[in-house]
Amino acid sequence: MDASSRPRVLVITPRFPLPAIGGDKLRIIHIIEYLARDFDVDVFAFYSDENEIRELAALWQVCREVHLHRMSRMTKLRNTIVGWLRGLPLQVAHYYSRDADREVQELVARNRYDVVLAHLIRTLEYARSASSTQVVLEMTDAIAMNYYRIGRPRTAMELVYRIERGRLASYESAAPERVASSVVVSDTDRDFLRQHGATAPIDVISNGTDLSQLPGVEPDRRTIAFLGNLRYAPNDDMVMRFAEQILPLVVAAEPSCRFLVIGAEPSARVRRLHDGNRIVVTGTVEDPAQLLAAGRVSVCPMAFGAGVQNKVLESMAVGVPVVSTPAGLEGIPAVPDRDILISADNDGIANQVIRLLRDDQLHRSISESGLAFIERGYRWNQQLDRYRALVASLVETGGQR
Repeated sequence: MDASSRPRVLVITPRFPLPAIGGDKLRIIHIIEYLARDFDVDVFAFYSDENEIRELAALWQVCREVHLHRMSRMTKLRNTIVGWLRGLPLQVAHYYSRDADREVQELVARNRYDVVLAHLIRTLEYARSASSTQVVLEMTDAIAMNYYRIGRPRTAMELVYRIERGRLASYESAAPERVASSVVVSDTDRDFLRQHGATAPIDVISNGTDLSQLPGVEPDRRTIAFLGNLRYAPNDDMVMRFAEQILPLVVAAEPSCRFLVIGAEPSARVRRLHDGNRIVVTGTVEDPAQLLAAGRVSVCPMAFGAGVQNKVLESMAVGVPVVSTPAGLEGIPAVPDRDILISADNDGIANQVIRLLRDDQLHRSISESGLAFIERGYRWNQQLDRYRALVASLVETGGQR
């Protein structure tokens, strides 16, 4: 297709997508890069300070145009108050600005995009300037599901929490009716939305990984690895749970083991775990996959959550067996005891880790089966082929699917 005649796609995202640290940024940058193979992709992204857009040149290499809107923290606070009074969920109000809305409207009018892709419900209000038949809502997760699973905080904020949970569930469930297509990463997220009133079709397109086994990297028999963006509170909680409640159980059986925490922006409490011996907290590293691949076991002691855990897919992809809770496996149709080991409680997780540290045959079997699972359908290109087909169908039919 001649580049000058290629269909145009506008991606609106609440955060600048590079560096791809965190599941939401990792997913959207892969979507942008993949769609840019066949479409002219423009990006409209929000940022708060210059440090967030330090990789702007890299994004320009992928896209036709990049448009930025600076939204200070004070502006976000004002937006949150105004949007809350309008009845919007905080997740949406926090990112909605009339000035940015006008900019998006001008872009849509000037460029006549074939498809507008709103990344997360945080940006759906901006898509009103486009015909609903043009809009793909990349929801990723059902955010309200986390609120229901966490339960109610017994604090002065309980009333706000209850209101936000209800607003989120209503907003997310109604959102698919407002657009041509909605996309989530797992059947679990789709089913939650349907249970709360969504009736329009919802597509499930999962995450993937481009990682693969690294030749010459030998696992350290002592190392239990955790990989994740530590700025994300559930990841922070997982690290603390493993370090404080599970690792001592493993150490009692395997005194030489160590816990390697790989991830950017660790909190103060996670940094305090670092002793350089039993627990090593790396912070930001250039090649996390290299460290992960050197682990004997990867852990995902997740209590609750939504979506698909990239840490599970990435560990499998480099051949490192995973021990996870059932919550960490949601949205990933891997077979327990074949592709991955599962346990819900601390004792069980510790026992599964000990099995993998000790049993070479079990380690080899889970490693090989996990890698085969990834190759069968969880490479990024395998998942994003479906995304490209979805966008192409909307272009061809004018939004009628």
